[in-house]
Order: sequence, then C-alpha cells, then structure tokens
Amino acid sequence: MAYGRRFSCLLLALLLLPLAPACGGGGGGDAAPSLGTVAVRNETDQGMAPLVVTQFFLVPVGDPGPGPNLLGQALDPGGVEIVGLFPEGLYNAVAVLASGANVTFVDRQVTAGQPTTFVVPGN
Repeated sequence: MAYGRRFSCLLLALLLLPLAPACGGGGGGDAAPSLGTVAVRNETDQGMAPLVVTQFFLVPVGDPGPGPNLLGQALDPGGVEIVGLFPEGLYNAVAVLASGANVTFVDRQVTAGQPTTFVVPGN
C-alpha cells in the first residue's frame, strides 16, 4: 500500500511544526494546536463478507458538513491508512463501504501526541 503524497505532506508538517511559533503568527502567546494522528483500519476481512472502504470523512463535533474524503485510495480489507494530523478534540466520522453501507463513529476523542484509529469492524 502506497502512502505517497499524503505521507510526504504529513512528514513535512511534523518537521515544520516546531518552527510555527518562530514565525510570529499572531503573538500574544497563541499556541499551536496540539495534534493527534488519525488512521483508518479496515477489519471487514475478519467477518463473513470482506468489503472495501471507499471513503472516510472526519469532522469536529458540531460541524454541519461532512468535509472532504480523507482516503487517498480505496482501503482493502486488512488495510490501514493514516489520514492526517488533527487538533485534539471530539470528532464524528463516517466510513463508506463499497456496498453502499456506512459505518458511523460518534464523539470519538482525538488526543494530542497519540494515534487514534477508527476501526471498520468485520460483520
């Protein structure tokens, strides 16, 4: 599984994050948000009917829109993809399966400095 450009951007963001306070972005003690890594894992191969995850949407709780699809490509059964760094807080997410079904995650905590994995379960 190739991470390609999304992984390169994530790596660049991690390298540049310590420089953010030195850029003078607003003064007054504004701190950069604490970020946590978010990943999606497709465990549908552990059930009776393995399915491909075609889309994954993640938005802060209270945000009315679904946001952009965060998957770089479809996620096969057994696959894992890091979708990015997100500010610490509560999020709602939806994984869309090739069958047209959705798996919904409500009020999931993203914690700074720790990975948060959204697991699409086997059926």
